[in-house]
Amino acid sequence: MTQHSWGATLPDRSPMVALARPETPAVRSLRSVDVLLALLALTGGLRVVSLALSAPATGGEYAAVARVFALGHLGAFPGGGVGSSPVAWWQLAGYTVLTQAFEREGSAVAAAREAMVVAAVASAALLWVLARRLDFPRWAATSAVVVVAVSPLAVSLQHGVLPENIAVVWLLAALVLVCDRERKPRLGKDFLVAALLLLAVLTSPVVLAATPAVAWLLVRRREPVRVVAVAVVFDVGLGLAFGPGARFLRPGLTGFGQDGLWSWLRVDPVFAGIGFAAIIAGLCVAKLRPIALGALLPLCLLVWPGAPLAGILTTILPLAALLVLGVVLAGLEARTQPAHRTTSGRPPFAVIIAACLVIMSTTTSWASGYTSLNLGSHAPEPLTQAGDWLRDNESGSRVLTDDASWAQLAAGGWPTGSLVLPSACTPACPAFDWVMARASSPALTSQLAIAEPAAMFGTGSGRVEIAKMTPSDDASPSPSPDVEQTARTNAGTILAVSPRIKAGPDTAALLRQGRVDARLLATIAAFAATTTVQVVSLPGVDGEDAASQPRRQAVLAGDATTIAHFFTGQRDVFRPTSVKNVAGGVLVTYPPLCPAGLLTPFETS
Repeated sequence: MTQHSWGATLPDRSPMVALARPETPAVRSLRSVDVLLALLALTGGLRVVSLALSAPATGGEYAAVARVFALGHLGAFPGGGVGSSPVAWWQLAGYTVLTQAFEREGSAVAAAREAMVVAAVASAALLWVLARRLDFPRWAATSAVVVVAVSPLAVSLQHGVLPENIAVVWLLAALVLVCDRERKPRLGKDFLVAALLLLAVLTSPVVLAATPAVAWLLVRRREPVRVVAVAVVFDVGLGLAFGPGARFLRPGLTGFGQDGLWSWLRVDPVFAGIGFAAIIAGLCVAKLRPIALGALLPLCLLVWPGAPLAGILTTILPLAALLVLGVVLAGLEARTQPAHRTTSGRPPFAVIIAACLVIMSTTTSWASGYTSLNLGSHAPEPLTQAGDWLRDNESGSRVLTDDASWAQLAAGGWPTGSLVLPSACTPACPAFDWVMARASSPALTSQLAIAEPAAMFGTGSGRVEIAKMTPSDDASPSPSPDVEQTARTNAGTILAVSPRIKAGPDTAALLRQGRVDARLLATIAAFAATTTVQVVSLPGVDGEDAASQPRRQAVLAGDATTIAHFFTGQRDVFRPTSVKNVAGGVLVTYPPLCPAGLLTPFETS
């Protein structure tokens, strides 16, 4: 006779069973370790690929990254406080400091997302152990982890900088300890359960809705005195966190992922539907009721207006996968009871067809879900491009930034003393030269409106703008942009038809359209007075065409020594930033934002 993993006793039908050698506990342990390592490799591998092909971050994610960097490198965020989840940010800051993630990664967001990969791997390991402690057979525990590892919904949620990704690790660890099979549980282990639950809730308050699952399992498996001890420790910890220690420990809800619910579920609608059905069905299975309750209560939070949808779904995800396999096992157990067992012992044909349909629909859903994630289609990220532009052109200047820009520039080595946050602008902003912010940053909308656009990266709400502030003491009137455009058009048209200047059709078109910097027009005209000039091209600088800035670079062909000597000999406003030899000629580059009024006296009539 063999013992079914959920309690049913079945006769051994195979004649080979009597000849087979029994599997020792050591062999079973080694096999379990092999399976677990393979699952962790699958989970971590997919998350690493997602990290390398990352999608753009959200506003809430940028705010989290800024606080993580500030806590790890400055001890406090210059904007005040540590945001909505201080315990989570301290944990992330500890990881980034120990691994030097910000120093290794080119993107500040990617550095913080590294910790999410570690959290996903830890969650996978704990989920497998939890399933085994709930008496799931090895194949069922493995299937539950595979579902979470491969589901595009899980991948999209677990690569984001979400406090819930860390909180779920502590929640699963508490569940694993509660489900320990020790006949005489130690009081210290119960206190550890309370500490893990407290850490999970302080990391993200969303997890508080799932704690009744732990309480129910405690009531089932522990003595009343131990249950009261865990409850007292947990409640005292919450009282301290929300009372005397509220400034440093009190958690709040993050704004990450405030899209509609369908925008998340459409990534994997089949698993979402099956998972919801499993949560409801799990309430009807005595062994699964605590886990089902722990998933159902966070699910109810979805009806709350403004609920953190991504955080709620992240909390439910591993529990839903566990319930899906648990319900399947409960169904198989019901069929193997003597009163229900068929003479053949084989599953009905309808069950086989249903299983095949579920597998096919899930595979199709995952294939389309990965396509909808658009991994790798958003690189390079606008914020990274904007930071590179500012470092290349105005490194070290005082910059007014939002949280996202602050994190990117600070992680890239910009002096944090030269970065100004909107919170410092009460009642008036300190002196600054540039503004770098996302278009969706309401605190800097008024500053961007009065500044001169220099470069622009990305589109929509993810667009990042860089603008130059005009000195407030500059009382001299500046010509309007239309007057500047007309002057460049007039001067460029004359240069395009000059017999002393040779330019291809594309270059001549840029000259006639007034899309060439006034300093280039003036110096090329002066150089053409002495010799014939060949303008090979007028290359643009990334982000500047989008901001309607004229081209400030030119590749000139001819005697390289003469060209270099002429342009390096210019003075004041007409002196280029760099003059260097490139393929096809000499590249002349001027600083961004040409001073106004250089060509406005220029007339063609």
